[in-house]
Amino acid sequence: MYILRQNDGHILVESEDIQEVVQELVVFKLREFDRYNVSIEEKLEYERYPFMNELYSLYTNAGEYDESNFFIVESIFNNPLHIPFEEYVKLEVSSNV
Repeated sequence: MYILRQNDGHILVESEDIQEVVQELVVFKLREFDRYNVSIEEKLEYERYPFMNELYSLYTNAGEYDESNFFIVESIFNNPLHIPFEEYVKLEVSSNV
């Protein structure tokens, strides 16, 4: 079981499929951007579009990630310009189902 937990302890995704973990993480963040940065002007001002493009790339290439290279997903997502430190994510692997 793969668990994606924020630094603040909040669990964002739990799944037995790491591809699903990546995709759900991206969908969560893109929905959050749409909820809080409603206008194009806001997204431009906060430079959301380049970050959203990186997230989209994670989504479309989710099948390329596994435990050994998940640090790439974390390094793209945990961007201090767009994600507060307490919302940084870390992958946990549990054998308990």
